[in-house]
Amino acid sequence: MKTIVVTPDEMAKRTARFASLMPYSQQSNASHGIPVEAIERVSARRVYPVMAPTGYKGRSAKAPVHAGKRMVLSIPESPPGDGAGLHVHARTTENFLCLSGRFEISWGDKGEQSVELGPLDFISMPKGVYRSFKNVGPETGRLLAIIECDDDLDAADPVYHAPATHDRVEREFGREVVEKMATLGFYFADENTKVRTPTAAEMKKRMARFADLQPYSRQNADKHGIPTAAMERLTAHRVYPVMVPESYTGRSAAAPVHAGDRVVLTIAECPPGNGPGLHCHETTTENFFCLNGRFEVTWGSNGENRVVLETNDFVSVPPGVSRAFRNLSDETARLFVAIETEGPGSQDRVAYAPALGEEVARKWGTQARDKLEEIGFRFDAGVEG
Repeated sequence: MKTIVVTPDEMAKRTARFASLMPYSQQSNASHGIPVEAIERVSARRVYPVMAPTGYKGRSAKAPVHAGKRMVLSIPESPPGDGAGLHVHARTTENFLCLSGRFEISWGDKGEQSVELGPLDFISMPKGVYRSFKNVGPETGRLLAIIECDDDLDAADPVYHAPATHDRVEREFGREVVEKMATLGFYFADENTKVRTPTAAEMKKRMARFADLQPYSRQNADKHGIPTAAMERLTAHRVYPVMVPESYTGRSAAAPVHAGDRVVLTIAECPPGNGPGLHCHETTTENFFCLNGRFEVTWGSNGENRVVLETNDFVSVPPGVSRAFRNLSDETARLFVAIETEGPGSQDRVAYAPALGEEVARKWGTQARDKLEEIGFRFDAGVEG
């Protein structure tokens, strides 16, 4: 598999520092003249855009990183008691990972069903469902929101808020502000808005508690007989699958949540100094979000380029680029990894150097190497043809 080269300047455009992020309420005020308070009426107190697809024109259009085709990442931040009221994403799947604090996620026409998320707990909200969230903890809390857009990307990811919210916004800020908000994808529901309410059983299948997650080294040992040590030779010490598409067949197939069409979500956990060696995702964009600690992300044929991520920093690595990461801190640290695959049925093939395949065969047998290849691991990085 032939690899490509990305310069440090190009990668800098794919990196976001949390300390430099700006809430989209301020961005919308600067670009459209919409009062900050009007945006905050329909969203969390602050929502920091992190990444949006190239060509995206919605409320997160001013994200510092533009990469991929169908994924939007942002960080909603709420003081105690704050959150976003009932709203529905008409055409997108919205996924929430709790970064800090405790959040109540509600759904249904009146928000009559709810679940509470603690740190690193996860829920995937299907399109067409009313949902809201509220910080129920005693301190400022944050969520990571991962939105998967439709194939025919709607420029603004239309979001419809409850009719009562419309009346309040128009009364306080005027009709012109309501119309400006619509240009960014903020709409208000009426009797023609199509919504549905999933059952509690359906939503239970779309939730994942961090305490219940299993590393995929163990999952693939149980299912395919691949030695745990062989998996951990290739990957972070533990990689916890969180969500995969319904038709996904790769190494994270035993994730507790199956939803969406293109996005694979995992949590990589590394003790000090640990991380995977150089590898290359053939056709997928791999996005790293630092949950805690400090990580060095390297790239290039010999890992000659590097960027260091602090907590809540982000970098997006394009397909075909050799990359690695390593925990630089003196405690166990975690990365949230969001992979955008090429579509339904994807396995997300990952290539390592041929010498590593030979090492696996030597230590654990050719059968172990063959089983690894069956779930998407290859050993032809840098080999053309």
